[in-house]
Amino acid sequence: MDFKYDDAPQLAEGHDLPEAYVHRKKTTGTVCGISLVLFLSIIIGILSAAVIGLAAGTGVATKNYNDAKSQVKALNASLVAAQAESTPTGTTPSATAALPSGTPNFSNITNGCSTDADDVTGNIYTSQFFGKPHFTMYCNKDTINPTMLSVFAPDFNGCMDACAAWNYYNTTKGDCVAVSFIPAWGNIAVAVAGGAPGDCYLKPGPQTKANLSTPNIGTECHAAIVLS
Repeated sequence: MDFKYDDAPQLAEGHDLPEAYVHRKKTTGTVCGISLVLFLSIIIGILSAAVIGLAAGTGVATKNYNDAKSQVKALNASLVAAQAESTPTGTTPSATAALPSGTPNFSNITNGCSTDADDVTGNIYTSQFFGKPHFTMYCNKDTINPTMLSVFAPDFNGCMDACAAWNYYNTTKGDCVAVSFIPAWGNIAVAVAGGAPGDCYLKPGPQTKANLSTPNIGTECHAAIVLS
């Protein structure tokens, strides 16, 4: 099944930041610098080997064997309790994407939209390739219409260049008229966790400034429309 930008709201609960951004509770119990679970597992392994040796040995007192066996049983019970405590109820352990420290500043890849939206909105970007088309940028806006193609672009300019490249090389489908760029989804781990197949979404027409919407996806989104 091919994913599209338009599928992402359903996959990521209205484009809210993926759950991978949420830190999971960490086990605090440690012994000698290692987790309690790992420590107990090591001790149980050692004692289990001792029990086997006592059972197989000749002339070994039965009391020593029974004492060792009881210790293994008690440690097994402690291990089960420690494992239950380290895994939150109702959750399945899974890999998560680390949350960047503080609030991410994407200004260097959004032409300043992240910090100076009013100053950047309305500015023109001209691609240096593919016929050098012009784009009008609109900070904190999202485009309409179904996605033609989603890609991972290094920055806002790269996203607009991708739109220009589509129009330059494509001969079978409609033109790219606008783009939506979501910088947070340039982090592959975050994008995968949120079901977002890219940070740049190429859109067909018609597109107008009046039809641009205010993003409600839990993170910033910026739009650009090709100048006709």
